Amino acid sequence: DVRPLKVGKLMSAEEALTSFVIRAVYQIVHSDGLGHEFLRGLAEKLQNEKSVAVLGAGPKGNLPLVLKEKGSPYRAFLHGEIGEDESYRLLLLLSNQELKLPA
Repeated sequence: DVRPLKVGKLMSAEEALTSFVIRAVYQIVHSDGLGHEFLRGLAEKLQNEKSVAVLGAGPKGNLPLVLKEKGSPYRAFLHGEIGEDESYRLLLLLSNQELKLPA
């Protein structure tokens, strides 16, 4: 079942990178001018706020991402950077394990 992804709440990048084990990283690229503007704007917002966006699947956007049929579910985060030459990098960080301190 293919459904659109939803960008959820923002989380500090430091918190996300120290609370989850990142298993895979994919770079998001644009295919047209409108996509470039949207993705660059999102990357700029994430960099300025020093945060990552939580990404979800499903009708409410609260389900994990499954990238392959019968694949593992992943919690997903978007991390954005803007370069000196106004280029952008938008990374999809995938995690299937949360780090927790013992009680």
